[in-house]
Amino acid sequence: MIKSFFDEATGVFNIDEHIMGRESFKKILDDGKITSDEVKNQSELVIQYIKKLDSKLDDAEKAMVTDTICELLILYSLSQKNIIDEFERGF
Repeated sequence: MIKSFFDEATGVFNIDEHIMGRESFKKILDDGKITSDEVKNQSELVIQYIKKLDSKLDDAEKAMVTDTICELLILYSLSQKNIIDEFERGF
């Protein structure tokens, strides 16, 4: 059974728990290094999942998934930019 996106007791978005349980994540981090090939393979895996979604969702569901993916990637980009800015400022 797929777990909820949110912790039932706290309401906290528990994406970390989902990520840590993914075989793709475990495999990539197994040796403590992230290679270009692993990034490429992960990119291809994401594309496969998006293609599966594209073939199964109606237009309204596709719009919701597209909005969610875009906003998550914006959040990720902003957090990465913030980390870089803090590093450049010397924390």
